[in-house]
Amino acid sequence: MMLSGPSLGPDRRREPRYPTRHRVEGESLDRRIGVRGILRDLSVGGCCLNLDRRIPLRTPIEIRCDISGLGLRIRGKVVWVEETGTGVFHGITLTGYV
Repeated sequence: MMLSGPSLGPDRRREPRYPTRHRVEGESLDRRIGVRGILRDLSVGGCCLNLDRRIPLRTPIEIRCDISGLGLRIRGKVVWVEETGTGVFHGITLTGYV
């Protein structure tokens, strides 16, 4: 198990996170890494993704998600990764909406 995420220290979130289970797809901004997975939670400043592969720390990404007919496109940067028996979880700091 590779850890570099939330289980290593106290929760430092400033905004509440809202649990969700929506499919996402996207890629790194340089288009070298494509991803698919599940949006696990979302807040004003970040989100948690359970993806089909590990994305390196600090990689800028863009994901797309449809939430109740609202096409959401988010840009962010990977700030932690945790591999578990149920997936590869990524913490994303949001840098903008497209």
